[in-house]
Amino acid sequence: MRGLGCSQQDRAHGQGFATEAVRAALAWGFAEGRRLEDARAAVTVLSNYWMVRRTVAEGRRWAQAGIDSAVGTPGEGGPRMAMALMAFADDDVETCAEELDRSVKWARLGGDDTLLADVLGFRSLFAMLAGDFQKCVEIARDQARDGSHLLDLCVDYVGRDGADDMREL
Repeated sequence: MRGLGCSQQDRAHGQGFATEAVRAALAWGFAEGRRLEDARAAVTVLSNYWMVRRTVAEGRRWAQAGIDSAVGTPGEGGPRMAMALMAFADDDVETCAEELDRSVKWARLGGDDTLLADVLGFRSLFAMLAGDFQKCVEIARDQARDGSHLLDLCVDYVGRDGADDMREL
């Protein structure tokens, strides 16, 4: 909107409108099981939206709605990954790890290779950030056992000494 003659107030109103539209769309999707698959997919991709806007508590509530709507099915995988990312943003490392592990389970059961790759990548990243290189090795071994054709052993991350991390790994 910048450069289009919109005032600060107009931009702020637009952001508020967008947030209300997201809430309305999710509420509609979850209501009476109308569009559960679409609503769960939206929750999964909106985790960054809530983190950027610093409304992680709201995002976690929507992710829980996604999980609750799919209990016992592979549809749990995406919302669980969203919950894990927002838990990490909240410094809730224990919940993050639990939800990532659950998401891996559902991604495998549902045959969702894209979700599985994303979740395993986040598990590796969070293990490396915690300095748990044994967990990184476990994840790599699991991937090799599951038939992975390529393992990425890069541990270079902004703010860390990549050379030291690689030697440790």
